[in-house]
Amino acid sequence: MTSWFDDLFGGGHRPVRRDVHVHVTGDDDGHPTAVPTGGEAFLLSPEGSIDRVRLTQFYHCGCSTLRPAGGQCGERSCRKISCQVCHSACFGCQLPLCPEHAHYVSDREGYRRPFCWRCYDSLQWQSTLNRVWYTLIGRHQ
Repeated sequence: MTSWFDDLFGGGHRPVRRDVHVHVTGDDDGHPTAVPTGGEAFLLSPEGSIDRVRLTQFYHCGCSTLRPAGGQCGERSCRKISCQVCHSACFGCQLPLCPEHAHYVSDREGYRRPFCWRCYDSLQWQSTLNRVWYTLIGRHQ
């Protein structure tokens, strides 16, 4: 069985020490899932040198896992983890969102509010209805 260390250095390395950092999350069914977030290995090469490899993983948002985890996206098709800075919650229904699934709408004060696709579609539909209504009665918003 080849490891990613063999892919980097070629075969024949014997591990001297391996450290793996994992983040335990839940899958869609609630079962715990271990996701590797980083690690380090010291390998003895066939030539006798000690090779050191560090692995750093990244969150779904692209930030390093050295940042604290923010949360898991609540969209069924996603369920990926984002960092604390990039993670948000829907302003309408509080569904946790990753940056990929957050649709932003600016409010009257200029703040960008994140919405899930359901709440975003609802806002767009309500906005369309308001424009039609005000056009029919001859008033502007």
